[in-house]
Amino acid sequence: MMEDKIGAALLLLVGIVSLAMHMVLMREYRRREYTTPCHALWGASFFVLFVSGVLIIIYDWSVLKEPLVPVVAALIPVGFAAGLYYAVWPDRPYGRYYLFYALAGIIFIAIVWVGIDDEESALNPISVMLVHIPSGLSMVLVPAIAARKQLASGAAYFFSAGGLCMSLGGVLLAFVEADKPILEVDTIHTVLPLLLVIVGVLLVLGILLPKRWNTSLAFIEPYTS
Repeated sequence: MMEDKIGAALLLLVGIVSLAMHMVLMREYRRREYTTPCHALWGASFFVLFVSGVLIIIYDWSVLKEPLVPVVAALIPVGFAAGLYYAVWPDRPYGRYYLFYALAGIIFIAIVWVGIDDEESALNPISVMLVHIPSGLSMVLVPAIAARKQLASGAAYFFSAGGLCMSLGGVLLAFVEADKPILEVDTIHTVLPLLLVIVGVLLVLGILLPKRWNTSLAFIEPYTS
């Protein structure tokens, strides 16, 4: 069980918000008769984030050493990134193309981390970065492009900010998993729960507020300026 009570409380908060968003987004996907893949992909990412937080609370940060973790963790940014392509350009195949690329990358991660299972392999960080870097860049740039071109409201920048913070966390974790941390491991474990809270808040705002892809929550008024 995770010993850091503050960190555990923050991860629990992230888990609760993530599970709630998963339910809201999947409900929206069904309400729109399964015509908005963005809601399904974002909902799936939030669910994986929820499960990840619960596992860390139960098994502490040592769970990150499991070879399957990088495979599962890659699903989080992939879902958010691919969902953005579907949301911003619903009539173009960008989302489908990105999913094909990302799934190939995740298979590569599985081969390197689970199949080869060599902690010293130089392919470990490379395989992770091949998925996380494009996904992180997509999460930062696609909402910003949408807002800039007035394809979405200015609230889309919340999504960009959330993507930037998630990318930072992903980079820190990737190097920890590869046994090549760029900061003290204890420092990373202290900072990550708070960073995940910030990511959660920004992504919730970035999803619920822009009118182009928001959900039908009665208490949310879409930000349109």
